[in-house]
Amino acid sequence: LVSVNGGWYWGLSTAASGTPTGCLLVGIEDLSEPNSLWRSDLTSLTDFSVTLRGINTYIRRDFVLYGRLNEAPPATSWKIVDAYICQYQTPICEYADVCDSDDDANCDVDDLTSCTSTIELYDGTSTLTPVATTDVTFYRNVWFEMELEMVGRSISCTLTWDNGDSYEVSDRLNDYDSGSYGLSLYRSAEDGGCYDFYFESLTYEDLSDSATAI
Repeated sequence: LVSVNGGWYWGLSTAASGTPTGCLLVGIEDLSEPNSLWRSDLTSLTDFSVTLRGINTYIRRDFVLYGRLNEAPPATSWKIVDAYICQYQTPICEYADVCDSDDDANCDVDDLTSCTSTIELYDGTSTLTPVATTDVTFYRNVWFEMELEMVGRSISCTLTWDNGDSYEVSDRLNDYDSGSYGLSLYRSAEDGGCYDFYFESLTYEDLSDSATAI
């Protein structure tokens, strides 16, 4: 993995879920650009999935997964890039344990966008208009997995919580045939000694041998 934009700390620990977990990745606090990394050596991948496992301790910031990516994630306009993009789009609930778009008691409603609680699929041509989106519930201090899967034209984005809650968006797209994967964290932040996100793993699975979608 090559780090671009911002920066990262490796080897941190958290007990946010109640069980101490170490060897975690966090973004260095940066309010000017995203913290980004990508696998620059795997741009020949075609059908594959990329999975990020993490925990959110302070519900305020977003991140995106990139798939079929052929260049480093951009430092500005982070969703304008030739790639498929899966976004973890949080509301501003900060220390609320459970939060969604309808939870006015926990959501900071200074403006309409601050209560957007979704996962979103983008095709790299727009910052604000996803090709698919669904409302979700976000949980603080619960481990999750976010997966972006690409098999032929079938592109899907899935968010699964360790508590059993799960959400998915998908579409059939024909913009990109091959590329690698990456991650961008929007303006990583630290508050009260804790980082907003702790990431345990970022892995990919080659699905080309079993690909059936066209």
